[in-house]
Amino acid sequence: MKKFRPFWSYRIEETEKWLEEMLQAGYRLKQLQPLLRLFTFERVDSQVKRYLIDYKSPKGLYVEGGWKQLLQAHNWTVYEGEAPTRFSSREKVFQRIRTHYMLATVLLLVLFFYLNTAAGVLMALRFGTGFYLSAFLVLFVLFMCASLYLNKWYHTKEKAYLNIDPKVALHAIRKRRVGWMYVQFLTKRWLERMFAQGYELEYVKGMSFYFKPRESACISYEILNEKPKNSAALLFYSESGWTAKHLYSSLMWHISIWSKPYEVGEVKPRITYEQKERLKSMRRGLVNTNVLSVLFILVMTLNIFNSLNQMQNAYMPYVYSLALLILSSMVLLYWLWIFVQSVYGYMQEKKEAQEI
Repeated sequence: MKKFRPFWSYRIEETEKWLEEMLQAGYRLKQLQPLLRLFTFERVDSQVKRYLIDYKSPKGLYVEGGWKQLLQAHNWTVYEGEAPTRFSSREKVFQRIRTHYMLATVLLLVLFFYLNTAAGVLMALRFGTGFYLSAFLVLFVLFMCASLYLNKWYHTKEKAYLNIDPKVALHAIRKRRVGWMYVQFLTKRWLERMFAQGYELEYVKGMSFYFKPRESACISYEILNEKPKNSAALLFYSESGWTAKHLYSSLMWHISIWSKPYEVGEVKPRITYEQKERLKSMRRGLVNTNVLSVLFILVMTLNIFNSLNQMQNAYMPYVYSLALLILSSMVLLYWLWIFVQSVYGYMQEKKEAQEI
């Protein structure tokens, strides 16, 4: 019997449970074809066993833990055991998911900017600004929906594989801060002002910051532009007294927010006191922000010129051109503000790093 299971490699835990249920129903896995997403089963007596699927796994580790290799297909290995005592850390599985997530993000960005520039200009010339504006809005909505779904799915996996289990208190208050990752210096100063007002950061989810009543005498916040990629790095920071408040990874961004309480009179703690390391992290954030800013500034400038040209065309609806002009101008001003603030923040952070 063959079973088709799409996206099984992105749902490892669910697939393992599914294999166990198939075995209890009398069907044991005989062959796996990863690329075709096909699972071949043979008929056996009903059994109760555990399954483990790992990617590029160290075989000796699992054999010692009571696992028996059932089959191997490409870089995937399937283990089974009656009473296993050791489980996979999933780090290589997560690294694979992270790579695929970045590739998907690249494709979305390339598709969006291509359709909005080269193809968009052709649509405006051929069908008019009204059609182009409608197509742009539809494309923008679809792009945002796909991006939000992809981000939510990835970060759910990230929390599971890096053993992050945030528990937001019932009494926490929520503050939204749009585009906080682009102006990290201002974000850090804002967190410090919230702490001075009696609110301590508990957790960050997307653009939402959750605060609880202040419990620490003093606190230090750090925003890093090189997110830890495995649980070992997280454990190192945790053992040093730091608590992860936010972890985010995308094509350009590897950003995390950390906090550490300290007592009055103590030196303000830092994750690193090495000036070169701090400047390297700051430059990475500056470059990422400015690359994105310049890209949006160029695209919106193109839209503005296109709108002005179409407004002179008597055959095109004036209201469509005006709407596109206003929308593009607002986005342009926003990214110009981001660009200026990111440069200012970098200069301030650089000045502080030199004083440490």
